[in-house]
Amino acid sequence: MELQAIIVCAVPNACWLEYIPQLDLIAPEGMTIYAGRARASPAPGLGIGSDWHAIAREAAMTTIDIQKGKI
Repeated sequence: MELQAIIVCAVPNACWLEYIPQLDLIAPEGMTIYAGRARASPAPGLGIGSDWHAIAREAAMTTIDIQKGKI
């Protein structure tokens, strides 16, 4: 996914990069797509920010009782 954008940008013969649009909801900062080409974020590190409020909203709130094997 976007983690490889930095590597793909550095390889002159890279032909594809995985893009998972569902992650845009929880990681609004990061790789952008322009004219069918990926652009890595100029931010330091991986350049991928996280929207922790969106992550909390989307998280599965399931309690698992490991001892009883029940969900």
